[in-house]
Amino acid sequence: MAGQSTAVGAFDEVLKIRYEKGIVDALNQEQPVLNLMKRETEGWSGKQVTFPVKLGRNFSAAATAEGAAIHDAGAQTYKDFVVPVKYNHGRIQLTAAVMKASENSKGAFARALGSEIDGLVLDLANYRGRVIHGYGVGPLCLVNTDPSTGTTITVDAPMGVAGSVNGAKYIQPGMFVAFVNPSGPAIRAGGARTVTTVAADGASFDISAACDAAVADNDWVVIAQSASASAITSTTTNLEQMGLLGMVDGTTYVSTFHGIDRSTGVGTQLQATVIGSVGALSADVIQRGIDSVYQRSRGKTSHLIMEHATRRAYLVMMENDRRYMNASLMKPDAGSAAAKMGDLRFGEIPIIADKDCPYGTIFGIEADTFTRWILTEGEWADETGAILRFVANQDTYEAIYRIFDNFSCENGGRNFRLDGITVNAVVVHLP
Repeated sequence: MAGQSTAVGAFDEVLKIRYEKGIVDALNQEQPVLNLMKRETEGWSGKQVTFPVKLGRNFSAAATAEGAAIHDAGAQTYKDFVVPVKYNHGRIQLTAAVMKASENSKGAFARALGSEIDGLVLDLANYRGRVIHGYGVGPLCLVNTDPSTGTTITVDAPMGVAGSVNGAKYIQPGMFVAFVNPSGPAIRAGGARTVTTVAADGASFDISAACDAAVADNDWVVIAQSASASAITSTTTNLEQMGLLGMVDGTTYVSTFHGIDRSTGVGTQLQATVIGSVGALSADVIQRGIDSVYQRSRGKTSHLIMEHATRRAYLVMMENDRRYMNASLMKPDAGSAAAKMGDLRFGEIPIIADKDCPYGTIFGIEADTFTRWILTEGEWADETGAILRFVANQDTYEAIYRIFDNFSCENGGRNFRLDGITVNAVVVHLP
């Protein structure tokens, strides 16, 4: 037992010293959108941050006649933003056998640990990358037909965004999924299922057991915490951080935004400019978005965010403007900086290509209007004094990593979104 205790203690130390902040750093590198946001760690009161946002002007500022009464006093209009904390967790397990085998070899120990940590980093980055582009509700896609009692689920609208291409974009084999009636929302009878395979064209996926007949067209497909989930609290529905689709929005995805109804009255100031049904991408429609936010609220677009297929549509848009000069005439290059994942620009505005951005969508953002509210930046749970915890009835230990935060946009009117851009999407799934 002494040897095992030594291994456990060494594992605790290595997790804390070598990997605690390393996970945060690696996650940030994988999430370019997250890095654009301001970071705030102050202001938490319990499980939320509350602060006022200005939504209306003082309209007493106006012309007056000589000697006439000055207009009645006015005031700016404010409402409170209430940003709730949202929770992310990751968990690793190592058996005592692995720890015993490596306790006398730092190199072997590091390899066993590093494999688990690297996997956790990639999985957290993959999950949070989608969440940052979503709207806090959590659909991976929508059921496209009533699956009745079958095990093949036809889907569309990845992340709940209208579109028939690659509906299973965010679905992976081994994932636990549940089917939720969006009008509730309530989980459908029969609990969750395990994804066994994803179709190569992304139009469907297979599950471990037949669905109940109650599963219906346009149900949400969401992540479940286990393959036997039977309650709404066992899924990620309405538990995710607020993402770009919710922050850069009118009322399409999120009408009441962090406690403020932005569908009416002064709350409409929180609405972003949304141009829908764009079709073929053009410089004019991008400039329309940029001009609209400037005219509306003096917003100055700092970044354009889009998925790679939309970036290719942008490159196609520019093909007729490409020129070859001097030596380049002898060795013309049909590519661009995008071929090596380099930066493109519209004017002087950098373009960020992110795999998790919805198809056919461009977010034009002013980065200073976005905040990441951090309650816990990233840490191993160690309230018991040890990071490793014994798994009941097994000679195995586990460690839990957690990030508690949420995102907000304090001035939606300084941002815009282009929807329905015609793109040639490539169906790609993570292994």
